[in-house]
Amino acid sequence: MLTEKEKPGKFSPGKTKWRRRPDSRPDEIADAAIRIFGRKGFDNTTVDEIAETAGVSKGTVYLYYESKENLLVASIERRLRLNRSKFIAALGKSPNKTALSKPEVERTLASMLETMMSIISDPDSRPIMRLLLSERWKSEKLRNMHSTVAASVFKAISEYLKRAEKSGAVKCENPGEIAKALFGMVLIFALADELLGLKPKAFENKSARKTVIDFALRGLGIG
Repeated sequence: MLTEKEKPGKFSPGKTKWRRRPDSRPDEIADAAIRIFGRKGFDNTTVDEIAETAGVSKGTVYLYYESKENLLVASIERRLRLNRSKFIAALGKSPNKTALSKPEVERTLASMLETMMSIISDPDSRPIMRLLLSERWKSEKLRNMHSTVAASVFKAISEYLKRAEKSGAVKCENPGEIAKALFGMVLIFALADELLGLKPKAFENKSARKTVIDFALRGLGIG
């Protein structure tokens, strides 16, 4: 369990640096937190630093988040769910009763993989990966949240692959495992850069992306 060193301070509206709509504050605080957590790590980050970066008082941070751990989980979850929505959008909105053609499946899976690679190569994704690698096993809350979001992504990909196979567009006997393989194939590039201390360069050019997409599609009997 992560330790909580900071105690909630007294709420002081006068310390807020600028006015904003109250409903935007939780996201602004979460965005500020993820930048500092990613740069300094959880243990070396204080709520005071987060509050200053977000332009609010320390009391305001605790008004929305009960603890620093809750803020860590919420800030990561916000980014993961935004990314998840991009994955789902890339899978398209064809009615379930509609048969999927081979060209349509090829375009959709290529778009999905391209979306994954764009997210992985985005500099804003690096703090998320760094925090998950360093903090996931210290916090049950973080593990549970991460597992829930990841499972929903795999399920969405798996359901699409089931439809594609039923339509005769792909060869996919184990869609659940293939969904994880497709996701993991993209993720491993960024993980290797992070774990080996290499300069982040995952999918830095179109040629590299096309190579990975073509490899994945050939494995499914298309492309």
